Amino acid sequence: MTESGEFSRVIQEMRLRAGLSFRELSERMGVSVGAIHQYFYRYRGDKGSSTIKWFLRYARACGCEVTLT
Repeated sequence: MTESGEFSRVIQEMRLRAGLSFRELSERMGVSVGAIHQYFYRYRGDKGSSTIKWFLRYARACGCEVTLT
């Protein structure tokens, strides 16, 4: 599996374990459902939403604790 594919699997699993729909997740993050879809399926990297800040917001909305070392 590619790095991108593995990352997609991890963030999908986080959402599913939290029992959140895309709508519920977007409400917790204070963004549109479209922004969540973009995060999952489209833009990652320089011009996308794939930043550490965004990931930490996402993890917090899913009730996950993230430790960076």
